[in-house]
Amino acid sequence: MHIQQFKTNVSEQYDVVKFIDIHDITDKHSSVFKLLEDCSDRAFAPDQRVVFFSSHEPSQLLCNHIQRCVSELGIDNGFISIHCPHDIQASLSTAFNKYGGTTSAMIAWQHVDLDDTAPIPDDKIYSFETMCFVPFTSTKIHVNGDVEVCCKHGDCTSSYNNREERFDNYEPFAVGNVNDQTLTEVINNDVYKDLRHQFKQGLRPKGCQNCWNTEDLGGTSMRQMLYPKLKIGADLEYFDFDPDGDEFRARHVHITPSNLCNFKCRMCVGESSSAIALEEMRFAKDAESKQNFKSMIKDLSAIRPAPGKPDIYATVLDPAMPHLKSFHLLGGEPVMMPDLPDMLRYMLASEYHKNIQIGLNTNGSYWSDEIVDLLLQFNLVDVLLSIDDIKDRFEIQRGSPVPWNEVVDIINRWAKLSSDAVNIIFFPTISIQNVLYLDQLFDFFEQNYKGFTVTTAYLESPTHLSIDQMTQTAKDLVYNKYHNSAHPELKSIAMRMAETEAVDGKKFIDEMNKLDLRRKVNFSQAHPEIFAAMSKR
Repeated sequence: MHIQQFKTNVSEQYDVVKFIDIHDITDKHSSVFKLLEDCSDRAFAPDQRVVFFSSHEPSQLLCNHIQRCVSELGIDNGFISIHCPHDIQASLSTAFNKYGGTTSAMIAWQHVDLDDTAPIPDDKIYSFETMCFVPFTSTKIHVNGDVEVCCKHGDCTSSYNNREERFDNYEPFAVGNVNDQTLTEVINNDVYKDLRHQFKQGLRPKGCQNCWNTEDLGGTSMRQMLYPKLKIGADLEYFDFDPDGDEFRARHVHITPSNLCNFKCRMCVGESSSAIALEEMRFAKDAESKQNFKSMIKDLSAIRPAPGKPDIYATVLDPAMPHLKSFHLLGGEPVMMPDLPDMLRYMLASEYHKNIQIGLNTNGSYWSDEIVDLLLQFNLVDVLLSIDDIKDRFEIQRGSPVPWNEVVDIINRWAKLSSDAVNIIFFPTISIQNVLYLDQLFDFFEQNYKGFTVTTAYLESPTHLSIDQMTQTAKDLVYNKYHNSAHPELKSIAMRMAETEAVDGKKFIDEMNKLDLRRKVNFSQAHPEIFAAMSKR
């Protein structure tokens, strides 16, 4: 059948809103999103349809791509039909099961014998199963100027293959440093380019093993967790990027301006907490170690660099701000940082600040009217509250000098700011310390902050705190508690217990006892069940 005749026939049957040759969505990853973007959340009349057609058989990847686009744009599957001579119902069913969202029906396939249409290759369509937008959009800058792809990415160019080795050895773990090059130069280097190529080829890069491990064990990885934040932005804007021909500009920057912090979280190190650096200096046994930790207390500030080093304004903000969509502040504890107001004022003085969504992670123990007032002058604000547990367990896990009831008071101050322009997000990190008590934490959020977003992250290092490094007794305890849970995250944790091998808990117990002795607290008393279970095989 000639295409024009087919169009006439289908127009007699439906009110055709769009008539799309599938070939026209294969030239770029973004094409189908751009073609359907004006249909987003549209109220279709019962007889209206978006019609895709081809004389060729769409691959599973193309079917997945169309279904994902339709779901992300909020278009009901009932208004989409694909017409071709090949039976693709099985492919559409697979796509529906993966990406169908809340709609009740599959995209319809209708048989039609068409005259030859243009080929429909899928080499410029990238699989959601393996694609990550981070190396196409984002970067992370450590307090000493080191640039990382993200907080989960490992070095795939050396013998270090995961972050636990970095943690144990305190080795630099970076793809570049903004003290030596501008941010633009670093993020266009060969490591970044190679990573983008691997993702475009549908590979699972070795340096991203932390996310692959989490997904393979049934958890939600950082890669998956970040997608909803951008919605279709990554599909529309970023994946068409040519790693060889285009200059990459960071749209989303995460930065640790300083390691100044009042907490001594058991999962943290002196590089990220001045309070831990001070503690380590007190207990260090040799002069070199003492000096190393002393330098972490005095000198770790990206805003106020060491003599002779360029400042953050020249190397990061000036080249990045014209292109930035978000700028996220990590710690340390950003709300405590004395140099932060000056940096925020510098950004607000720029014409670009109206386009920037500002964010920060906070432990919920400190409040600054000055910093809050400056944050509220940006376009949008994300506040991530790092609350991993409640009451005395929170105080011990986080090494908090601030009583839990005072932390709750500050959480409530943040919560009162919640609006269309201010997102308050609870961001617990899941580790052995809190895994058995997560139901109580989620109940606390539900009872006191109903409707607020809760986003979880899984700790991989130090490995003795990872939930993949538990004794069989501890794994059984967690599995038995959560395997029938109605909460999807808790249920996935139970399944993860069944997929990982048991280990000896000696390192965990030794580290908990060491910190208890230093800090004159009692982890086992606050966490009796998990401590006892980690003490047994």
